[in-house]
Amino acid sequence: MFIGLCLLLVFSSYKQKSTHDKEMAAQTTILFLNSLSKGDSKSALKYVWPDERLYEELKIPERFLPFKDSKILEITRGDYDSAKGRPEYYQEFYKIISLMIKLKVVHTDDAENPPGDYVLFINIVQKDPRSNWFITELGGGP
Repeated sequence: MFIGLCLLLVFSSYKQKSTHDKEMAAQTTILFLNSLSKGDSKSALKYVWPDERLYEELKIPERFLPFKDSKILEITRGDYDSAKGRPEYYQEFYKIISLMIKLKVVHTDDAENPPGDYVLFINIVQKDPRSNWFITELGGGP
């Protein structure tokens, strides 16, 4: 009975930590997207893993004009992910979470995609247990 109680406590602790991690990843993503929505790429850069492709793209404000005035409709899913099968730099991260977000876009993008509701996929990482969460990838579709 004691062993069963210990296992229940360990599982409960893991579940709380997992929920906390996903909430922190979602909060970072919301702050990032709100910065893009306001057209503030400088603030958005604070939430992006430095020295990667997305970080460099954010330095060109025109690249993210479609996100101006956008609204987050909901975060539909957040799952732990693995570095397996990802680019080499992912191997250095302690945790990876993939989020799926519904977003209302009000401006046409570079590829002439019309305004509307889109699904956005975001990878967010943590370097070590004490570090902040950072966004490494951003992609989407209708």
